[in-house]
Amino acid sequence: MSPPLLVRIGDEARAIARRGIAAVTRDLPIGGEDRPVFVIGCGRSGTTILGRCISMLPGIAYLNERWETWNAAYPCGDVWSRRASARRGRMKLDAEDATATGRRRLAAQFRFTRLVRRAAVFVIKLPVNNFRVGFLDANFPNARYVFIHRQGLEVARSIARLADRSAWFGHDDYKWKPLAELAEGDPATRGIPDRCRSNLDRGLLEWRLSTEHAVAGLGALPSERRFALSYDQLVDRPDDTMARVANFLLGDAAAASSIDYG
Repeated sequence: MSPPLLVRIGDEARAIARRGIAAVTRDLPIGGEDRPVFVIGCGRSGTTILGRCISMLPGIAYLNERWETWNAAYPCGDVWSRRASARRGRMKLDAEDATATGRRRLAAQFRFTRLVRRAAVFVIKLPVNNFRVGFLDANFPNARYVFIHRQGLEVARSIARLADRSAWFGHDDYKWKPLAELAEGDPATRGIPDRCRSNLDRGLLEWRLSTEHAVAGLGALPSERRFALSYDQLVDRPDDTMARVANFLLGDAAAASSIDYG
């Protein structure tokens, strides 16, 4: 089922405005953000509720899934918009995909946002970055990461519910193409995309690939630059869990990262 016309018009208007802001700020003559924080996790794992909680912490400038910001700097990473097919967008980006121009544009946008909001820390959330930790690290060697994970079947069921009524897998289903190609490139998952008969099947595969890539990418980073939590921890013990997240973002990172990872 397609969203109502007014909703689609409103979404498109906001997207146009954000593209305009990204276009203006990406070339501003200001120093770039050096130590952003990336919130990652497979879609429907709790990234949105976690991001909302983080956005309420003092001293935080938070952006939620600003595809326009990323696409303005790296069109090759577009797997969702109407232009994704023409751009030949890829799900996975690696360190060699990082460029000086793209890095400068992202850093300028991030710093501009933090300065405008008078915040100490800049945080941005985009689930597809699960597949791009090495790429992010090449752009921002001092970045930190907050990773939220959730039980696979719960995630897949949630993805299926959304995909049945919205463009979860991108415009004209484009997002599924690079996701399937990624699976076909790994002997452990080769042939699985052809056996996906439903959005639940697709959701399970997305969860598996997303989680595996995030764990592998984050596992290569120093422990003080990454913090992991589960959806259940956030829901069952929100006060304690968010205190730890806040400590990682704003306090003693070494103490916060002592929580078991993975």
